[in-house]
Amino acid sequence: MFVDDIISSGRTMIEATRLISAKTKKTPVCVAVHGIFADNSDLLLAKARARVVTSNSIAHATNAVDIGPLLTPAIRELMTGAAQVPRSSPAIR
Repeated sequence: MFVDDIISSGRTMIEATRLISAKTKKTPVCVAVHGIFADNSDLLLAKARARVVTSNSIAHATNAVDIGPLLTPAIRELMTGAAQVPRSSPAIR
């Protein structure tokens, strides 16, 4: 299993899939939080016989992880002013 924050061009995942596929018959699993899939990289990963799993942060057929329950409480706290986030936080711009 490979885990990354973003699959954009897919080059890293494709190369890792090829390396692992050469060593084992198991289907490589590529997991990412954000599946951007530029330049049809999702099709290239499928061609490389990888199973791809992403969160639903960007709608795609590979979405299998729902991040809504993780984000909802934090967003609610920010909207109600209950969150104590320092202004110097990198999340606040």
